[in-house]
Amino acid sequence: SQDPDALEVHMILGNLYREKGQVGKAITIHQMLLQRARLSRMEHAYVLLCLGLDYKRGGFVDRALDAFNEVLRLDSQNEYALVNLQK
Repeated sequence: SQDPDALEVHMILGNLYREKGQVGKAITIHQMLLQRARLSRMEHAYVLLCLGLDYKRGGFVDRALDAFNEVLRLDSQNEYALVNLQK
């Protein structure tokens, strides 16, 4: 809360929520991060990857597929997105 621009901290927090089963909170955090105007292409891809993992964990398969495909559009060599699409 002291540094709202701390992308990494917010990413970790969202990932921890997902791992603890609080998928709704994780999705909210990652969606809020996507609203930032100054994300680099790779940061945007990483946030989308985390959002895809949130959707997958929550059972939203179609949304997860869309997110992973968008990651590959931004970073065609992203192994994590490819592996999750394969699963």
